[in-house]
Amino acid sequence: MKKVVNVLLATTLATSSIAVLPNAALADSAGSTVERIGGINRYETCVNISKKSFDNSDVAILASGQKVHDALTSGGIAAKLKAPLLLTKKDTLPNVVMDELKRLKVKRVIFVGGEQSISKSLENQLAKTFKVQRVSGKDRYETSIKLAEELNKGSKQENIIVNANTVDALSAGPVAAKLNRSIILTDGKNLPEGSKSVVDINSSSNIMIGGTDSMNIKGLKGDRISGINRYETSTKIAEKYYQGNNDKVVLANGTNYIDALSAINLVLSKKAPVLLAKTDALDASVSKYLEKNAKGAYLLGGEDSISAS
Repeated sequence: MKKVVNVLLATTLATSSIAVLPNAALADSAGSTVERIGGINRYETCVNISKKSFDNSDVAILASGQKVHDALTSGGIAAKLKAPLLLTKKDTLPNVVMDELKRLKVKRVIFVGGEQSISKSLENQLAKTFKVQRVSGKDRYETSIKLAEELNKGSKQENIIVNANTVDALSAGPVAAKLNRSIILTDGKNLPEGSKSVVDINSSSNIMIGGTDSMNIKGLKGDRISGINRYETSTKIAEKYYQGNNDKVVLANGTNYIDALSAINLVLSKKAPVLLAKTDALDASVSKYLEKNAKGAYLLGGEDSISAS
């Protein structure tokens, strides 16, 4: 592991979030820069990522910023609709999020998750300003099926299938964005109830993210992408779907789910892969990818997510 400050931040400008990257960090570093996108909290961070990614959008996806697992499939619908993902509290919409909805000129808001994640009272409040729609199931697994039914229009398609209880789920969004597919959450051993309507288990084009220890579903066919840890898995996805197509990357904390989920906004707009990092260190696989492929990077979150020292 290498310290992030040594690998990424050679010089941090006191009045700017832009920093020049050292030769050891990125390919062709002469013109390389890194930009930090953060905020005072997860809601503002997500909004600032949205601002960097979208000028306007008729539709916005609203997911819980408190019940993280309920938001895991939000990246799939955001990718499908090419719409910004924003976060909310259960009972109140942060002012900064409302301001962003107005800036984007949003007409329709899609809630992902049940009333235990985003309350009915908040839905009613927003219905006064926007057309609202809620997609939810009895749990995170059924919610992912409901989203797939909505997006696949009742037909069976190739999907991205991942264990919702592992950090591998964080890497599903970039694949969904690249291939325009839905994300199906599982418990690692079984497909969710109702999955037969949207999942063709015999299709070799299904994509399973994570090793057999985290996901081993009998009879499920498809292409498996996995590494020895969450960090290497993120680089394998970058190598398979993004290498050679973009010289920028998105770097998100691999233990802070929220910032990594919000990364879908940049993935959609910048066509850049998401690589995962620890707060103060880079995995060797991530460092190697940066050195070989990247000329610039977006760091998501404040220094408590990815440190500058």
